[in-house]
Formats: sequence, structure tokens, C-alpha cells
Amino acid sequence: MSYYLFMNLTWLLIWILTLVSTWFAVFIGLVTTGAGAVISFMLTNKFIVPIKFERMHVFLLGSLAFAITDLIYMGNGPLYDKRPLEYLWGTNDQPAVLFTEAIILWQLIIGLRLFLALRKS
Repeated sequence: MSYYLFMNLTWLLIWILTLVSTWFAVFIGLVTTGAGAVISFMLTNKFIVPIKFERMHVFLLGSLAFAITDLIYMGNGPLYDKRPLEYLWGTNDQPAVLFTEAIILWQLIIGLRLFLALRKS
């Protein structure tokens, strides 16, 4: 029970910190997503099963998801005219779907890394 409580509190805190950072979210998001990844691994290590992981490696993987999203948001490149979310669901920049790409990429990257760490232990 405490694992889920702490994980939900971590998600809420990371989400709020990213949202209240306004345009600084471009930089703050890199730190918060990296910190969220490390905290997720630490909570799994403490409450689920002991795993070995390098904090800096996990931090960089967590930040990678936000960095990719930053690049997607910033660029209106010649290869695409819409964000991936707009292609898939036809949505636009609404607060309800803000940072959806970052969350999906974060889940994919960190979830895969956590799966591989759990598989080793």
C-alpha cells in the first residue's frame, strides 16, 4: 500500500512542479522527469524487490523522454506539421493533453528499463 501511495505522490509532485514552472518547464522538466525516474527505481528497490541500478543512468533516461518531447514541441520541421498526439487523436494544445507525449515516452523508456532491472534480479 505504501508503495502505491508514494508512487502517486511522486507523480503528483513531478507533474505539479513541471506545470508551475511555466516556460521554464523546457528546462525544469528535464530535472523533474529524471528525478521521477530515480525515485521510481528507489521505491521499487525499497518496497518491491532489491534491484541494482545507477542513479545517473536512470536520471538521464528519464530526462531523455522530456528532451525528445521538447524537440517535438519546439520544431515545426519539414517532415511533419503536427505533433504525434495530433496525428493519433486529432487533438490540439489543450491543457488536458499537455505533456502527453512526455508521459508516454517516459513510461516506455523507464518502464522498459525497470523491467530489465527486475528481470536481472
